[in-house]
Amino acid sequence: DTAIDNPMRPLVEDLDALPLPARHLLKRDLYYNPKLTKRPFTALQTSRNCSYRCLFCVPNSYNFARELEFRRHNQNKKPPVRKRSADNVIQEFRLLKEEGYRSVSIIDDQFLWDEARTISICNGITGLGIEWGCLARADHVNENVAKHLAKAGCRYVDLGVESFSQLVLDDVRKDLKVEKSIEAISILKEYKILVKINLVLGISPLQTRADIKEDIRLARKLNVDVVMFTLATPFPGTDFYQRAKENNW
Repeated sequence: DTAIDNPMRPLVEDLDALPLPARHLLKRDLYYNPKLTKRPFTALQTSRNCSYRCLFCVPNSYNFARELEFRRHNQNKKPPVRKRSADNVIQEFRLLKEEGYRSVSIIDDQFLWDEARTISICNGITGLGIEWGCLARADHVNENVAKHLAKAGCRYVDLGVESFSQLVLDDVRKDLKVEKSIEAISILKEYKILVKINLVLGISPLQTRADIKEDIRLARKLNVDVVMFTLATPFPGTDFYQRAKENNW
C-alpha cells in the first residue's frame, strides 16, 4: 500500500480563540509535580513552539508533532512561535483558582518570551495563592523578571543549561553564553526560586570527560537545587538524529 501524506492543517494563529481545557473530566488527584508542594495540581500551556535552533531538542510532545509536520511541508523551516495573550493566561489562572487548583506547571518549551508579557502575567496572578513553575532559557532571566516571578508565586524554574562548556554549546547551536546560565542561576537563587538545571551527557563529540566533571563541579558550586542528567538521545526528526546517522554513532 502507498502511504498518503495529507496536506497539513493550518496552524492556529489566535490561541486566545481556543477554549480552556475541560479539567472537570480529569481525575485530578492522580497528578502532581514533585517540585511543587501543593495539590490539586495541573499543567498549563501559554505558547506553542520555540524559535531557537538547538540541534538535539525535542519540544513537548504536542509541539513536536506539529513541528515535524510543519517542517515536512515548509522546506524544513520551524513553525512560528504563537503566544496566548497575558489576559487570556490570567483568565485561565483565575478559573483554576475557582476550581480549587493550588499548583500549576507551565509546560511551554520556553515561557519567558518578552519581558512585558511575562510581567503582565505575573501581575495578574499575584495574590491568587497558586504555586507554579516553568521552563525557561537562561538568557531571558533578569532581576526584574525574577522579582515578578517570585512575587507571583513562582516556586521553580527549569533552565536548559545543557553544558557549561561554551565549545559544546556552540557546537549544538544552543545560541547561549555560559555566563548567562551562571547569572540566571544566581538571580533566581537570590529571589528564593528553586533552580533545576538540565545537563546532557554525550551531546557533542567535542564534550570530554573533563567537561562533564566541570559541569558537576559548577552545579555544586552554584548550589542549584536540582540537576537532571540526561543521555543525549538522537530522536527521529532532530538534526542530532541526522548527525548521528551520518557519523554512524
